[in-house]
Amino acid sequence: MTSDEDGKSNRRLEEPDDKPADSSTVGSGVHSSLNPSSFFAAPPVLPEVPQLEKVRPPVKDIRSHPIAKWSQSGAAASMTSTLVIPIALFSYLGYLLDNRLHHTTPYCALGGFILGVVGSGMGVYNILQRLK
Repeated sequence: MTSDEDGKSNRRLEEPDDKPADSSTVGSGVHSSLNPSSFFAAPPVLPEVPQLEKVRPPVKDIRSHPIAKWSQSGAAASMTSTLVIPIALFSYLGYLLDNRLHHTTPYCALGGFILGVVGSGMGVYNILQRLK
């Protein structure tokens, strides 16, 4: 309680408002006459953020890059297995077929060898196309 010059007590702080409470401030502990937006100025208008160009360093010949050299060596290593495995596999399967059919001449082994050469040639061609 506060008192003014006449000695009367000022009960304004203790008496409730006669105005109905705003629905947005009910239960929030904010007095209805206090509007937080009235205390702050409008936000400043900021300038546009400049857009930078995406500049990438120039790339030299990709084949001179160290990773590309490893990739080429991997392709060369896979080329050797592409050459050897189909020829050996199909020749051996032809040999087994000749023995199973009791052939005296190795026609199936020769056919397996030719099939292996064709298959390995196609594999090498695909690898060389990937390297270009």
